[in-house]
Amino acid sequence: MEAIQKAKLLKARRYRNRRLGDFLKELDLSEGRATGIPTIQDELRKNGSLPARIETDDARSYFLIEIPCREGFKNTIEPIEQESKLKSKHKDELKGELKTLRIILDLMIENPEITTMALVEKSGKSRSTVQKSIRILRNEYCIDRVGGKKYGRWIVLM
Repeated sequence: MEAIQKAKLLKARRYRNRRLGDFLKELDLSEGRATGIPTIQDELRKNGSLPARIETDDARSYFLIEIPCREGFKNTIEPIEQESKLKSKHKDELKGELKTLRIILDLMIENPEITTMALVEKSGKSRSTVQKSIRILRNEYCIDRVGGKKYGRWIVLM
């Protein structure tokens, strides 16, 4: 418990899933010591905040961590406003993606022999956007291609 409170060096000796831990370390989503507590304490120290207060039981079956906010810190954006802005941004992106998928589908219905380059020209979208849309439509089993790239044709399955 003393080591946890100091948060200088912690060693986790119980592993639930070693492979998952190694995978998360490779992605820099966890520390090599299997805990983020030293990182949290270091960042709080750099920020001028008080250290985090940590509570656990002897079996370490749970961790409660209280992260204090330093004096003078002021959040300029309300969390709910920030969250709603993010949601509306994602909603707009999704609407744009769906609109692009609909354009691609309509062009394929109109002309099943249409090539990818013709889809790019007629849709006004970039090549990578059209290719991404085709990949999504194929993965969702909305379209299929019969024949080769040059002389094949699209089959709209929905």
